[in-house]
Amino acid sequence: MNELINCRPLPSIIQELSSELKRLSDQRDRILGDIRESKAKFAHWNGSGIAAEKHAQCESVAAEIAEHAKRLSVLRLASVLLNTAMESHRKKNQAPVLSRASELFCKLTCGGFVGLQTDFDDQGPLLVAERSTGERLHLAGLSEGTADQLYLSLRIASLEEWLKRHEPVPFIVDDILITFDDQRCAATLEVLSELSNRTQVLFFTHHQHIVDMATSTLGAKAIATHSLVS
Repeated sequence: MNELINCRPLPSIIQELSSELKRLSDQRDRILGDIRESKAKFAHWNGSGIAAEKHAQCESVAAEIAEHAKRLSVLRLASVLLNTAMESHRKKNQAPVLSRASELFCKLTCGGFVGLQTDFDDQGPLLVAERSTGERLHLAGLSEGTADQLYLSLRIASLEEWLKRHEPVPFIVDDILITFDDQRCAATLEVLSELSNRTQVLFFTHHQHIVDMATSTLGAKAIATHSLVS
């Protein structure tokens, strides 16, 4: 196990062993072909030891293949166990910002996504969005609107964490709802309204229907509108 921890990443080792197994299998097939050819010509060789030599080579390669296959199986099992342990650790020790962002992301997507997780590849940690169906998507797999909701969730969660230790600072956004459908717009306005209980929220928009939606969703008394156009 120390070898697994101190050496290269498991996927790299597994890939290397898989390539080695393929090479050895090809070599075994060539030797078996030589054996068949040797047996066909054996009567003409007056009892020479070529066939026996080829057979011994084949047995040696077969033993080497078996050893590599055994090691590959162990590494694959270790990879599964390590990934399971890492996932369990992440769920138990999520940073407060990510945990809160997961809750907000679920609200902003109206339950379409249940939260955010971290994953790892050869480049390092990655952020993953989890659907209510269990499907997990990297950022590149999200629609523009959903990606905007994810970034907004992280931004609000970060501000809330800041507010635990600092004086309130205004939260300023500019037409963040243009890629949202009406249901997710309403959900976002409700989240911003909750945030306004802790700090000032300034929302700039060019669209009257957003103002109308805020009024109908939150109530006229919950917002103050100012028009910059005379």
